[in-house]
Amino acid sequence: MRYFSTFRTIAEREKFDYNVVEAFDQYWKARQEGTVGAAWGLLDAQRHDKFELGKPVVAEPHWRMLYTLSTLAGGLTLMGFLSLRRQARGKTIAIFAVFAQLVATCYIQATWIDLSRTFYFEKMVGVVFWALLLGLFSYALLRGIADSLTGKMADPSLYGARVREAWHAWRELPRYRIVQRADLMAQLLYLALTVLCIFYLVVLTIDWYDGVIRIGDTWYRQIAIDGRYRDFPIWSFVIPSIVLMAWKMLTIVRSDPISRADRWAKALSFGRLLGYDGSRGFVRMDRSFSRVVPVLPEIVLAFLLIFWAAVMLVTEGAIKLYDGGAGGFVAADGGRWVIRTLFWNTQADWLAALAVLMAVPYLATIYVSIREPLAEPPPDSYTSKW
Repeated sequence: MRYFSTFRTIAEREKFDYNVVEAFDQYWKARQEGTVGAAWGLLDAQRHDKFELGKPVVAEPHWRMLYTLSTLAGGLTLMGFLSLRRQARGKTIAIFAVFAQLVATCYIQATWIDLSRTFYFEKMVGVVFWALLLGLFSYALLRGIADSLTGKMADPSLYGARVREAWHAWRELPRYRIVQRADLMAQLLYLALTVLCIFYLVVLTIDWYDGVIRIGDTWYRQIAIDGRYRDFPIWSFVIPSIVLMAWKMLTIVRSDPISRADRWAKALSFGRLLGYDGSRGFVRMDRSFSRVVPVLPEIVLAFLLIFWAAVMLVTEGAIKLYDGGAGGFVAADGGRWVIRTLFWNTQADWLAALAVLMAVPYLATIYVSIREPLAEPPPDSYTSKW
C-alpha cells in the first residue's frame, strides 16, 4: 500500500497512465489461496477503499475498536472477580487483572482475525465453533487462576494426573458438574485444542484442497497440493500456549512452603494444567506395571506436536537451488538444500513455537510418570494357590 501510494503520487505528477492488476478483492479465491489470495486488492469486493491514499498505513485499521473491546472485556472480567472474591487484596487483584487483560486481548484478536477471514459459509461455522471452544477454555483458565489466587482450588488428589485418568474422571462426572471443576474442564478443552493444533500443522504442511474444473464438456475433480498461500492460526493458540505457560511459570516462583525444586515438573505437567495451586496436596497418580502404557497418549500427542511443527518448518523454509554454489546439503539430482532459509517464514516459526509450548505439559507428565515407582506384583502365595 505504501508503494502504491508513492507510485500514484508520482504518476499524477508526471502525468502518465497506468493499469492496476488485481485491484479488487476476490473472495471466491479464498478456498484455493486463503486470505491472501482473497484479499489481495487495494479495494475490497464492494469497491470501497481499504486504506486512505497519502495517509499513514497501519497493519490493523480497526485497532481502536479492538483495543476498546478487549479493555472492556478485561475490565468486566475483573469486576466479576472482585464481586465473587471479595477477600482478594492488592497483589491478588493485580495478578488477576494482568491475566484477565491478556486473555481478553488474545481472545478478541483471535476471534476478529478469524471473523475477518470468513469468506464462505463453512468458514463461518468454523469461526463460531472456534470462538466457543476458545471462550470455554479462557473461562476455565481464568476460573482456575481466580481459585488458585484465593485458595479455592479443588483437592489436588481429585485431579486427573494423566490424560487417561482425566478422561475417566470426566466420564464418571455428572455432565453439568464439569463447569464447577475448572481443572478437569481445562484439561478436556486442552486435549481438544491439542488435536486441532495437530490438524492445522498437518494441513499447513501438506496444504491440499480439492475442487471441480471443467475441460470442454467434461467436469473433472482435482486435488491440488501445496497451494500458493496459507493462513497460519497463530492467535488462535496463544492462550493455550503462551498465556497458560506464563501462569504456570508464575505459580512455580510464588512464595510457598513447598520447595521450588519439587514444583517444576509437577507444575508444568498435564495433571496440574492450571499450575501449582500452593497447597501441600498432591495429584494422585495410580501406579502401574508399565512405565509406557499409562503415558502412551501423552507420548503420542507430544510426538505429533513436535514432529509436525518441525516438518512444517522444513516444508515452509527449505529451498533447493541449482545455481552451482557451495553450502547446504547436496541432493541426488545435483541441487542443494539451503538450510538458512528455514526460519524466514516468521508466521510458520511462531506457529511451530506455539505447538512446542503446547507439548510441554505432556512432556512434563511423561517425566513425572516415569519417576513414579512401579506397582508391585502380588505375592506368590496369592497367585500359586489358584
